Amino acid sequence: MRLRRLTRILVGILFCGLIHNPAAALAQPSPTNTYDLTLAWNPSPSPEIVHCNLYYGTASGEYTDIIVVGNVASVTISNLVPGVTYYFAITAVNAEGQESDFSNEASYRQEPTQVQSVQLQIHSSANGSMTLHLTGPPSHTCEIEATEDFTTWTVIGTVTLNAGGALDFIDPDAANFPQRFYRTRDSQSGPQSLPPPQLQIHRAPDGQIMLSATGPAGHTYDIQATEDFVTWTVIATVTLGDGGPADFTDTNAPNFSQRFYRLAEHPPSQPNITPAQIQLRGMSGGQLTMNVSGPAGHTYDIEATEDFVNWTVIGTVTLDAGGSLDFTDTNAMNFLTRFYRLVEHPPSQQSITPAQIQARGMSDGQFTLAVSGIAGHTYVVEATADFLTWTIIGTVTLDAGGSLDFTDRHAANYPQRFYRTRDPQP
Repeated sequence: MRLRRLTRILVGILFCGLIHNPAAALAQPSPTNTYDLTLAWNPSPSPEIVHCNLYYGTASGEYTDIIVVGNVASVTISNLVPGVTYYFAITAVNAEGQESDFSNEASYRQEPTQVQSVQLQIHSSANGSMTLHLTGPPSHTCEIEATEDFTTWTVIGTVTLNAGGALDFIDPDAANFPQRFYRTRDSQSGPQSLPPPQLQIHRAPDGQIMLSATGPAGHTYDIQATEDFVTWTVIATVTLGDGGPADFTDTNAPNFSQRFYRLAEHPPSQPNITPAQIQLRGMSGGQLTMNVSGPAGHTYDIEATEDFVNWTVIGTVTLDAGGSLDFTDTNAMNFLTRFYRLVEHPPSQQSITPAQIQARGMSDGQFTLAVSGIAGHTYVVEATADFLTWTIIGTVTLDAGGSLDFTDRHAANYPQRFYRTRDPQP
């Protein structure tokens, strides 16, 4: 009888309306494309009510979320998504934990805000320049692009609209073109291409080599050196800042008759992985139970042997969230002695022998290279004249013996040229 009376009280209070003017005053857009909504109702005069529960969801009568709001008359819900209809109902709860039926249901939907596009108006000047008047969302940043043929578009400026959502931009080069067309593009609409790393080399009077590395700010590179283009040694690691290049001096350069340099992306640090362990629990009923521990989620093959020569996979286990799992060898009783080990499953990728280049020599203006490496493997052959710009001059696939000769037919066109190979896979 108490719960029924509680329900009657609640329905009587909320029947006239659950939400008070949400669209005009209580729906507040947020920068993350969500909004807050405040719901209000007439408080109950009954001293039996200790708090209220607010239920809501995206289907009528099906409430997926609940908020305990206390004995109050309003609540604000955050992170609602524009364009989605939400349904709300409330219940009252007394001191004994008895909950009333749902109140009458209310619903609300806020339509998504349409983003104002940038508009462009063009005015010509007597001196041949073009004035572009841009209007759009305040503080919006966009690129201005120009073309003469609607095929090649060139960025001629980047602008940020003022607080009034407007800005004038002058193209002083417009007079140099018989016709020119313009458009705007959001400067954040796609990934920006990063400048390639560059290495400039200067020799000091004392024989030391000064290297200046430039590239994307925040990137870390290894500076590598070689005397034969076969063995490359990391002699320094630099991280580029916002203020300009990173400089490094090779104080060992005088110790070499010749030395060449390059930049390589520094590999990210690898986390230390706890090696897997096996602990034998003991024999019971002719079966041997063992505990496997290691990194959570890793999968291992359990291998067994009697002679340390032939190893047999007797099971595969994936460690649980705690990094542990028990495994039972049901065939242990069939062997006088048996030993066990763990192997990563699938086996860890074997290191690949890098390709080597040996110079065969020049003949008739052509330079022949002997490439050796992994049989059947494909490599890209690159050439450079300054160790800054590397150009792909060919692709080779090594034969069954792991070697192949490659001829640079354009070598005679360069006073000097250097070569390297790399894996074509990114």
